[in-house]
Amino acid sequence: MLKLSSSPVLGGVLLFGVMGVYASCVVYVLPPTPLTCAVRQWAPPMCLALCYGVLLVKCMHLRALVSLGLGGEKREVN
Repeated sequence: MLKLSSSPVLGGVLLFGVMGVYASCVVYVLPPTPLTCAVRQWAPPMCLALCYGVLLVKCMHLRALVSLGLGGEKREVN
């Protein structure tokens, strides 16, 4: 049977990105200061971009494994 697997590091980074998306709502509860306003500007889009980027890399990796076929191997360093 064809075993498709991906790097566990990407799963951890994806988990970190999703937690960052949910944690970035905390700065909207805090009183507005220059620091919290700056974090409001960059934290949610940065975490979303991280999530989408990891998902794209995982999809590309799994697509490459499917195209290699049964028993094919692909190096992670490619």
